[in-house]
Amino acid sequence: MLGFTGDGGAFAFEEYGVQDGSGFPYANRYYINTADDSFLKGTPIRVRLDDENATLDAARLAARQKGEAIIKQAELTA
Repeated sequence: MLGFTGDGGAFAFEEYGVQDGSGFPYANRYYINTADDSFLKGTPIRVRLDDENATLDAARLAARQKGEAIIKQAELTA
């Protein structure tokens, strides 16, 4: 669980891991509008690094960076 925006208007959570078989790390982030229980525009964010030498931390960082703009926008429109 990542948590809520300051005003409680959006909730974010993440799932991550390494794919069985390929060994590719992945990270998915979900951003929910708490007013109507819908995904925020542009989400969920799904990152898979198609490189068995890539790290889980790298996948999580890529997902976090993509999500930062979404959260900033959610806070502005709330």
